[in-house]
Amino acid sequence: MQYLGHFSFQDSRSSEVGERHGYFTLVVEAHSDDEALDKFESLLLRLKADGDIFDSTDAVYLDACIKLKAVPPGGLLAHWAGWSGEEVSCITTALPGVSEDAASAFYLLPDGASEDEAHDLQPFLDFTAD
Repeated sequence: MQYLGHFSFQDSRSSEVGERHGYFTLVVEAHSDDEALDKFESLLLRLKADGDIFDSTDAVYLDACIKLKAVPPGGLLAHWAGWSGEEVSCITTALPGVSEDAASAFYLLPDGASEDEAHDLQPFLDFTAD
């Protein structure tokens, strides 16, 4: 069975706007809830040791764990997070350190933009468009 772990984190690195925090998702295959939690922990420890993505992370919180038994034909909404107040800038990445043999990601970028440069978010779907 596949498990999706939705996590949040606090980072001791400070920026111009204060402490950093964020959200991420891990995916593991396991036969039980306990095995999935153990795999999440092992993966996090490996990611912290092997790269810089968690080098100043103080704490990681499991916000939700999804046991994915099957995907409905029309899909499903696995996680939703919302913020109140002023929009803030952020850094995002997909599949850091993951082999292309396991998974791949693609992006919808504004015309002329590259994955390696900052850009404004573009809507995938604008509910207000006619």
